[in-house]
Amino acid sequence: MFRISITLFLCLFLCVIVCSCESKKKTETGPHAQAEDAGETEEAQTHGEMQQFGEGSYYRIAAQPLPHNIERRGGTIVLRPYFIGDFFSDEDIYGTEEIESMEAASKETKEFFDLQAMREKNKYGFHDDFFMGCSIWCGVDVTSKKVRASSTLADQGRISYAAENILDLSRNTIWCEGAKGYGIGEYIEITYGLKGAIYESDYFDYSNMCIVNGYTRTDTLWRNNSRVKTLILYINNVKKFYIELVDTHKPQYFYLYDVKAKSGAETRFKFEIADVYKGAVYEDTCLTGIVLGFTGFSVH
Repeated sequence: MFRISITLFLCLFLCVIVCSCESKKKTETGPHAQAEDAGETEEAQTHGEMQQFGEGSYYRIAAQPLPHNIERRGGTIVLRPYFIGDFFSDEDIYGTEEIESMEAASKETKEFFDLQAMREKNKYGFHDDFFMGCSIWCGVDVTSKKVRASSTLADQGRISYAAENILDLSRNTIWCEGAKGYGIGEYIEITYGLKGAIYESDYFDYSNMCIVNGYTRTDTLWRNNSRVKTLILYINNVKKFYIELVDTHKPQYFYLYDVKAKSGAETRFKFEIADVYKGAVYEDTCLTGIVLGFTGFSVH
């Protein structure tokens, strides 16, 4: 009987505490409570965005196993984006404190830094392609890097649509095909030769890629010009993937499956236009950029 009384007493005591806490939560509606709630919400939102940023547009991702139920078209694997990212700036990579430190140092040394450009969100791709410290590139030697296109739109004044623009990691420059009509069958080919710089690797994986679709310098240019709907990707002249792109100006990230490359040898990636989203004004089909992500090289 005594044990039962103690148990009942403890239960009643806990109920009083819980009710008191709930009552306090309901009555605490002043600015301080609201600020805490807003702070928690903002923190959760920021964490979610950074987690998404890290999983998608910031870091290279290791080679993924081929899903057993992956879509195929006539035996060829169909790729769709696993992530739609956003453009980012140097400030996003290095942090505001580092940018402000550069700004202060540049004033003292009178060395020119285009700090405004470092704050512009016009970059896409992977963290290692921009980071000035140690990155995956510390363990890689580039033995060749080439790009060519089946056709290119003629320059317009100072604006170039050259194939090389596809590799410069900026939304301000593009490649545009120069054939009549919408460019079906036109292609751009990127050739890479990579080898281990620190530890020799026989093979490595091209594991993921980023594609920026259309003429993304401005929203108007993006709408007025045609964008790619479907690409066919040939690797060393072998048809490997259909790439289905979303009609968005934002960076799109795709897994690549079973794309092994021999260290030091050239690998050719040919992207052929198979279908398009028609532009509101022009037939010219444009691509802003293609970035190939790789894993399998050892670094420091």
